[in-house]
Formats: sequence, C-alpha cells, structure tokens
Amino acid sequence: MVSYLRSSDMRSPKALLVDLIKKPPFIFPFIALAHIAWLLFVASGLRHAPFPGMEWLQLLWMVGYTVCWLGVCDLRKWGGVGYLAITMLNQGLYFFLQNDVQRHLYTSSLWLIDIMFCFFILFFFRRLK
Repeated sequence: MVSYLRSSDMRSPKALLVDLIKKPPFIFPFIALAHIAWLLFVASGLRHAPFPGMEWLQLLWMVGYTVCWLGVCDLRKWGGVGYLAITMLNQGLYFFLQNDVQRHLYTSSLWLIDIMFCFFILFFFRRLK
C-alpha cells in the first residue's frame, strides 16, 4: 500500500496552529475565528432540535465553510476551491428556490458575507498551494 502522506506533510497541532495564524494575510485568521464563532452559535441553537431534521442543514453549511476557511488559512488551494464551490451551491439554491421558507431551510444564513469572503480568496488565490 502506498502512503500518500510524507513525513514532511505531518505537523504537530502546535505547528499547525502557528501556521494558521502566521502564514495567511492579516485578516484571514480573524475570519476563521468568525466562522468558528458562528459555527458554535448555530450548534448551540440546535440543541433542542431533533437530530435528523432540516434545521441541521445550517450546521452542515457552517461546518463546510469553516473547514474550507481553515484550509484557506493554511494557504491550501483545496480550501479556496471548496469555499468557492460551497458558496456557488448556496447561491444557486438561493436563487432557484421560489419559496421563502425553503430558502430559509436549505441555504446558509450568511450568503452575502460568504460572497465577500470569496473575493478575498480570489484576490489571494495565487498564494494558495
């Protein structure tokens, strides 16, 4: 079996945290903190909702956005492409769903802010590896 991870790809959690803070441009770690805070806020609001319910889609959106933004903070291209893809999917759903209740249930609540963050990603896309 071939191992795809080289020993140089593995970092300690402390080194990863330092890289997430020091490698990206100044604003990116603060946006990551905002994503983590919003993820915790959405998760705390779902503590009384039954698990296999439609309300949990908001948490799924936020997990995807947060993981991809952490990838962007590590200057990984997969993070930027993933964030752009999730935002395009969200925008497509927002504009194609006719009913306001469906829009509220199936799309992320931060769709305008996510578009602004996509501009940051596109501006720094050449720095991503």
